[in-house]
Amino acid sequence: MEQQNPSRARRRIKTKPNVVRRDTIYFIKCETSGLIKIGFTTRTPEARLRESQTFAATSLRILTETPGTLEQEKQLHKIFATTNHHGEWFNTSPELEDLIDSLIEANDGTSGIYSSSTSPGHSFLAEWIAGWNIPSLE
Repeated sequence: MEQQNPSRARRRIKTKPNVVRRDTIYFIKCETSGLIKIGFTTRTPEARLRESQTFAATSLRILTETPGTLEQEKQLHKIFATTNHHGEWFNTSPELEDLIDSLIEANDGTSGIYSSSTSPGHSFLAEWIAGWNIPSLE
């Protein structure tokens, strides 16, 4: 059996057997700049927040989250391209604020934490993106 490099083994992400992975689109806000990160994860948004916070000099917080696909995240980046600051970080705009508020409302006024992939926020996001007539990215 081949011996594994111990430093490489430490970098592996440990997963809990009873944790359900969900494709999630999340919105994280930088409290000082007001920039909003539109991201995708198969882990929890809280895990991504902790990871992002490690590299951030200022406080970050999750605004909302919703079930979504990697393609939908890319479509959102395309829709908000004119407000892109860098990478996945965007300046706020009335449209982005309206989307976030609508996702929170679709998730019963919570931050958007959902219990299943059929949450109201999921169908709302798909319909909202469809309204922009963005071609499929596949």
